Amino acid sequence: MVMSGPEERVVFLHDLPGDEALLTGGTIARLRADGATVVVLFAAMAPRDRESWLGEALAEARATAAVIGSVDEALLGSATRIAESMAVPVYLARRVAQSAGQRLTAIDVSDEIENKLSALAAYPDRWTIVDNAVALPDGSLLAVTGTETYLRPEPPRPADIPPTPLARVVASVAALVVGAVFGTLGTVAHQSVVQLGPVALPFGLILALIAVSALLVGLLIVYDDRII
Repeated sequence: MVMSGPEERVVFLHDLPGDEALLTGGTIARLRADGATVVVLFAAMAPRDRESWLGEALAEARATAAVIGSVDEALLGSATRIAESMAVPVYLARRVAQSAGQRLTAIDVSDEIENKLSALAAYPDRWTIVDNAVALPDGSLLAVTGTETYLRPEPPRPADIPPTPLARVVASVAALVVGAVFGTLGTVAHQSVVQLGPVALPFGLILALIAVSALLVGLLIVYDDRII
């Protein structure tokens, strides 16, 4: 999120009304002050086909970024995949305490604290405002500070991307050829032995088993596909 003016078009996805104020209220206020377009979606109000709903919202807004504050792992995962498939950068709203050891992007919202407090005050059924803090129903207090933090999800590893049918066929044929080569070499090499005094060490058999095991592990790491 560049925060550089009206060219920004950011779609926020939260679970319930009020979450947008609590997690991203300062960022929303800053974007709007800069003339950016802001769209806020609530999963609780989504139709049954939430994936199509989100994709249509991103397309209609011509989103330059998507901010996800949902704690629903299934929704978070599908929303991230949809946004990334549309080349829309994804930011996950995360507090520092939730993201130990992870690199966060911090947004300065110190000029928007009053606007954030006003937005929070619109939800008296969810919490109470005490000075510059939010008193939650469980008795905990969350300070309203001048910084909101976001996590950029890691790009999917190749093993996480489902292969296309053609790629799967090509990889399977390649794996079959490589497996035949390893099998042939192992069949020849496994007969080799090393004589250590009275003991005949099956050196070739050990190397053949190591090679085949390494091949299987390597294919699983690269493809994560049992057929291959």
